[in-house]
Amino acid sequence: VSFAARVTALVSCGLALSPAEWKRRTVYQVITDRFALGESQDLCHGNGVTDGCQYGGFCGGNWAGMVDQLDYIQGMGFDAIWISPVLPNVGDCAYHAYWTKSFSGINQRFGGEP
Repeated sequence: VSFAARVTALVSCGLALSPAEWKRRTVYQVITDRFALGESQDLCHGNGVTDGCQYGGFCGGNWAGMVDQLDYIQGMGFDAIWISPVLPNVGDCAYHAYWTKSFSGINQRFGGEP
């Protein structure tokens, strides 16, 4: 099953919950870039992406790395995740993904569109 199909299924399930059902959930918040790396990534060590960023630049965490850690999150007792925004961002220092550049598209640093 493709990553896009998994995300669509998760979003569909999430939107189907009522406010009362969400109140019973335990939610784990994830800053995508800081949480988990995909294959052959090096977490902020010698990759040069932090240059010129006051609080650090991108480290390389992405959705593929996050998917690989879903069992870990569930093992801690969480049954929902809140990921950082998925939209394209301004500049090279917005690792948190909250500096939205455009309300269309997907942030390529986190995996991009399949």
